[in-house]
Amino acid sequence: MTAYTAEYQKFSDGISIVNAKNIGWTQLKNYFDGEIAKSILNDIDILSNNPQKFKKCMYFFGTDNEGDRRLVRIERLWESLPTIEKTGLGARIVADAEAFLGGPVQLFKDKVNIRYAGSKGYAPHQDSAAGWEEFADRFVSIGLFLHPSDPYRGGFEVVSGAHNDGRFSNEKGRMSEEVFQALKPTALVAEQGDAVLLDSEAPHKTLDNQSDQNSVHLLFTFARVKQGDIRSAYYDEKERSFAEKRNGNEFEFRVFAF
Repeated sequence: MTAYTAEYQKFSDGISIVNAKNIGWTQLKNYFDGEIAKSILNDIDILSNNPQKFKKCMYFFGTDNEGDRRLVRIERLWESLPTIEKTGLGARIVADAEAFLGGPVQLFKDKVNIRYAGSKGYAPHQDSAAGWEEFADRFVSIGLFLHPSDPYRGGFEVVSGAHNDGRFSNEKGRMSEEVFQALKPTALVAEQGDAVLLDSEAPHKTLDNQSDQNSVHLLFTFARVKQGDIRSAYYDEKERSFAEKRNGNEFEFRVFAF
């Protein structure tokens, strides 16, 4: 990845990073336009329909309420999203990750979550609780909203100001709903083209998608540059953990099982 330089005082749209560092997250309005969103969604459609062509990508499938197999996530896909590079959006994402972490970064993991209509949300958690500490000390994720997102459409709830309070009690990464709600989370209401920047220790969850429309969230996670390729190490380990439950680059989806 290109080593971008940045002045580590503000994000690319001029928003100060001070508040984001204080509360552990921030919403970036109008981060990209509708044409870019449409182009990224087209990239994702091509990926979704051609798992045998994109062998480096990891495809995760779940079962919906009717018992049908559904694609719910694709990981390791940065290089397979041409829109990210050709529009300059990728460079902006990297620069904003550097601004938050205070120095050069490397990509750690990358995924698209396909929150299909009727899909369940993900329980409260802190991202780093999934065993990330072996790869780096701190991470930041930048998520792109490719569709409108709100509590009805499988949106996010995020806790402000708890990202420096250490690791909350959890069961294999999953926080209890009672602990999470006691922290008074904020519900995000995002339009297509908005982004969210999230510290890896900020507690958050996603809600059930109660709408009749899919909602697609594209997330890129970065860490400060260190020796070694942490992205390859992470995905090598992840693939080994699925050794008995895979078909080529297709995997059975699971959360909070590591």
